[in-house]
Amino acid sequence: MLPRSTGRFTRSGLLVNKLRYYCDGFTEEYLTGGDCVVSYSPDDVSRVWLLDQGGYIEFKLIESRYEGKSLQTVEELKELQTVLERYKTEYELLAY
Repeated sequence: MLPRSTGRFTRSGLLVNKLRYYCDGFTEEYLTGGDCVVSYSPDDVSRVWLLDQGGYIEFKLIESRYEGKSLQTVEELKELQTVLERYKTEYELLAY
């Protein structure tokens, strides 16, 4: 059984574990927002499944650079990106 988490509908997609997902037919939810329950695989963030009236609806990852990666790997990549951006800012300040 896959773990469950709370997702949030936003204008930029279904937000789960700080990643954005999309499925046709949910325009109203994207516009109005709101929380929902989703299942996900920590081994592959490519898809999540919205629990809806006893069934599951598949949502696909919008950010393709994380396709096929584990949740842990994605978190590490995001942390590395933050560190790189911080170093870039410091470097730019020193350059002037």
